[in-house]
Amino acid sequence: MTRPVHQHARRKTQTRRKRQPEAELHKDIVRFLRRTVKQERCIWWHTANGGFRPKATAREMMAMGALAGLPDLLFVHMTNGEVRITGVELKTAKGRLKPPQKAVMAWFATVLDTENAIAVCRTPEEVEAHLRKRGVPMSGTMRTVGPQERA
Repeated sequence: MTRPVHQHARRKTQTRRKRQPEAELHKDIVRFLRRTVKQERCIWWHTANGGFRPKATAREMMAMGALAGLPDLLFVHMTNGEVRITGVELKTAKGRLKPPQKAVMAWFATVLDTENAIAVCRTPEEVEAHLRKRGVPMSGTMRTVGPQERA
């Protein structure tokens, strides 16, 4: 025999999905990158440090070496015979950098001896422009990847 579930108990277990515009922007850009970045001369990834997690999971990740402030996307690529590191931090129109993100960007600027290794981008077009400026090898543009392919 099953027990009746109280209304308030059901509400606690049901979680509403909060709209995440930065996550949608991120997924749109990743679809574009998968079609255009030349994998034989570039490796790129997203380090999944962000998001909300139970405290125990966050502690475990920190113990395993998670680093707050890393850019959303990192690229290691060959440009003119040299290895380069390029990063993209995605933000919505109103999004702002947190102190750990500012610190990591400053570290990259010092170590790589360039101010533009990591860029804050708010649109797919800004991401494409930054990657091209840094010499990330690509075989297409946002215009050549149709909206149905980016959706």
